[in-house]
Amino acid sequence: MTKGRANIVEQLVSDASYDVWEDTPKSRRGRRTVTLDSATFALMTAWRDVQKAQRTEWEGKHCAASLSLAAGLSMKAIQALLGRASYSLTADTYTSLMPQFEKEAADAPVALVPRKGADPATDNSTEAGEPSQAGEPKALYLVQPDASEDGKSCNQDVS
Repeated sequence: MTKGRANIVEQLVSDASYDVWEDTPKSRRGRRTVTLDSATFALMTAWRDVQKAQRTEWEGKHCAASLSLAAGLSMKAIQALLGRASYSLTADTYTSLMPQFEKEAADAPVALVPRKGADPATDNSTEAGEPSQAGEPKALYLVQPDASEDGKSCNQDVS
C-alpha cells in the first residue's frame, strides 16, 4: 500500500463449513491495484503502524526468550520473564525453537551410561556410585526388586 493505492494479491476464501484461509485470487483480474479514499488510506496507515509496534514488542520478547533458553534458564524462569500465565504455552512455543538442543537431548541419556572399554584415564570418579568431578557416577546400577526367582537382589553393575 503506497500513495493511497493497495495491491490486491491475496484474498480470504471460505468453504461450506465456514473455514477461512488466505489464497491468491482465482483469476488474473482478481490481482489488481485499487485506489483508496483518503479516510480508508489514513485508517490503514494507522493500523499498519500499530501492527509494526506490536511486532517489535513481540520480537523483543521472542529474542529475550530465545537468548534465555540458550543461556540455560529454566522454562519456568522464561515464563516469568515473559509474564505469561501459562507454562504450557511457553514450553510449547520455545521447546522446538533451537534445534541444536535436540542433539544434546539425544546424547544426554547415553552419557549417563558408562561404556566398557572406556579410557579409565579420563574417568574422574572415585568409587562406584560417587559422582566424578564432572558430576557423573562411575557405575550405574539397574535395580529390579523382587524380580529374581531365588528372591535375591537383581542389582547389576553395568560398567
